[in-house]
Formats: sequence, C-alpha cells, structure tokens
Amino acid sequence: MRLLNSLLNAMEVRLGMYVGCNEFGRMCSYINGILLGKEHSGSLLENEKEFRDTFCDYVKDYYNVSCDILTNWEDIIFLYTSKNDNKAIEEFFKLYKMWHKEKFGEDAW
Repeated sequence: MRLLNSLLNAMEVRLGMYVGCNEFGRMCSYINGILLGKEHSGSLLENEKEFRDTFCDYVKDYYNVSCDILTNWEDIIFLYTSKNDNKAIEEFFKLYKMWHKEKFGEDAW
C-alpha cells in the first residue's frame, strides 16, 4: 500500500501536477488508471487490491447507499458532494484516510 499511499499523499498536496487541474473526474481516472496498469502488468500489490475491491463498499456504507444504481466510489462521492469538484476531492481524501485507518489500523500518511 505504500506506493498508493505515497501517490495519494503527493496528489493531495499538488493534484494539478498529476492531472493538470483540480477536477475530481480526472483524479479518479488517474487513480484507476494506475491501478489498472499495475494489474495488467502483474504488479498490483495485495493492499492495492484491497483498495480496489473494498473501498467502494466502504463509501457505500459511509453514505448509507443501498441502491444498485450507484456502483462506484467516484459517482457516490461526487453525488454526495453536490457535484462540486473541490468538495469531492477533499471528501475522497478524508474517506480514503478513514478507510485505511479502519482497514489496516494505521494512518495512511
């Protein structure tokens, strides 16, 4: 998880350097692209699989989402932050840190 944690830590500080602007959708695409590329190359770490496989359920539980229409963490966070990019970005990092602390018993960074 260290690689993902250090990437997200750096992105939280300087998101524009990674995706060109403070846009939630671009940030999500970048994160998912990194994980997909690592999966295809066979270098996806076990803890990164945990993020891919369980973070969405964590977000659904956090917002008490029970419908099947919202199927990914990106859409849920964006909806519950009134489709505001800056709020969604802040909310993602807050939820990621909470998920990480709960899942692994330690701070993400």
